[in-house]
Amino acid sequence: MTAILEFDAVKPIGSRTSADLPLRRGGVQHTWLESDIKEYAVEVAALKRGDLEPKLSKREHLDALGIFQSMKNKAARGQLEVGTRAPADAKVMKRLSYLIELVPRLSRGRRPPRLFRLYYAEPAIVQGALLPLVLSTKPNSDDPDKEQNASIDDAKVRSRVWTLSKVMKGQGK
Repeated sequence: MTAILEFDAVKPIGSRTSADLPLRRGGVQHTWLESDIKEYAVEVAALKRGDLEPKLSKREHLDALGIFQSMKNKAARGQLEVGTRAPADAKVMKRLSYLIELVPRLSRGRRPPRLFRLYYAEPAIVQGALLPLVLSTKPNSDDPDKEQNASIDDAKVRSRVWTLSKVMKGQGK
């Protein structure tokens, strides 16, 4: 029988994202493991090019990129509100209890047909790390094709592969 490695997250979930680090008193900012998940790096490159989501304009992509960068900086400093529903900046997902969804609020104006989302986790086996797993979009209304669930499933697979790679390198359990 083969055991499946589960992702081991910091408890409570979201504690790094909302810790409000006292940087002026020598606190160290958390680190985003930007290059650990190859698929995530491809998704970020598509966002920068303006073609992650064909139904959205290049301007909407660049707007999302700026907002994500600002929110990621705040998360690294522990300055985001984490909850289970709006108006939290970051939402703990019920479907996968260690997964956090970064919820950017795009500039005012028309409601875009799709919403950008970053799914990430706070791995226990790497001190002070934030692990970006999936950058995707979802409908700005009902989700009949269950796109959000597919993104969450992708995040779960990526987190398990990442955990396995760390264990194989002797950096985990």
